[in-house]
Amino acid sequence: MDLKKALKELQKRYGLRTLRIDSGGTLSAILLREGPTDEISVIMSPCMVGNANGTHFIDPAVSELPEPCQLRLRQLEEMENGSVWMKYDVVKKGKKK
Repeated sequence: MDLKKALKELQKRYGLRTLRIDSGGTLSAILLREGPTDEISVIMSPCMVGNANGTHFIDPAVSELPEPCQLRLRQLEEMENGSVWMKYDVVKKGKKK
């Protein structure tokens, strides 16, 4: 499936401008590698997990990113349960602040 083509078709047919995706490491890797991602939202919970086989934000089995994905912190919010919600803009190559 051509992800960029599919997203453009959704935009053309239905006026799609924003798409929210709650994903695991596989889809995160694909979306960052293919380039349509402009924002990343991460919630960090106050919990330590010691599982060597745990999930990753980017699944290395799918694909390494061709280059580091630079992020710019846009918003930081402490939530009631002690979690921290971080919203980042993805810095596109060649674009300045």
